[in-house]
Amino acid sequence: MSALHCHDHYEAYYLLEGTRTYFIGNRQYSVQAGDVVLISKRVLHKTTVQDTGAHSRITLYFTDDYIPDCLQKQVTKLFSFCVFTPENKEEVKQRFFDLLDAQKTEENFKDAWMKCRMFELFVSLNKSVETKKVADDFMTRTATYLKQHLSEPVTLPAVAEHFSFSISHFSRKFKEEAGVGFQEYLTILRTQLGAKLLEETDLTVTEIAGKCGFEDSNYFSTVFRRIYKTSPRTYRQSILNPKAGKETSPNTSSPDSKSR
Repeated sequence: MSALHCHDHYEAYYLLEGTRTYFIGNRQYSVQAGDVVLISKRVLHKTTVQDTGAHSRITLYFTDDYIPDCLQKQVTKLFSFCVFTPENKEEVKQRFFDLLDAQKTEENFKDAWMKCRMFELFVSLNKSVETKKVADDFMTRTATYLKQHLSEPVTLPAVAEHFSFSISHFSRKFKEEAGVGFQEYLTILRTQLGAKLLEETDLTVTEIAGKCGFEDSNYFSTVFRRIYKTSPRTYRQSILNPKAGKETSPNTSSPDSKSR
């Protein structure tokens, strides 16, 4: 099992064989061979193995520089699905392999060639989701409700009652769907909101802690550091003053059987 983490780049993942379980943002997903996993930047996620067999995948990491301006809207929609099975599975798989081949291009042409291949990948992926709608299920409704009440005292009994479940039934169903317990999930949501407020506002850490439902700003900082591996202040500084440098070419991981 990998630890819950996030990063400042996008991740696109094609599972060639085996099975995986992903927790991305607000929910858990079961990933089968042929599925695509899309993780936006600074979204918390982790992965676990569903069985003891080996798995093989291609993983692509890239920055905003490799998202064409003309496809911004489509790519935003793509990443809202997180995990899906493309209808044009063989075409999508070939696009990932094309990106592996593009990395071998002569250095003078590599960047342009990678951008062309990225464009083709986005177009192929978009064919599979252009008619899809984001799911409206138990986990989606629950996450939406919790996000609307993060600044308030939220308890398991109250939420279970809101959705007309017994406490035991709701707790069991929630753990099955989310992959984590109710309280841990609530803490993750509150911390994610804290990260968003650090990025988008000038509020102090104490003010942000209160808006996220933390009674103690020190506890908020402790939880934030545990999840994001840095302090709230350092996180904000990294957003305001990202490392200077040139565009970074997409990094692809060749097919292998390692666990991530």
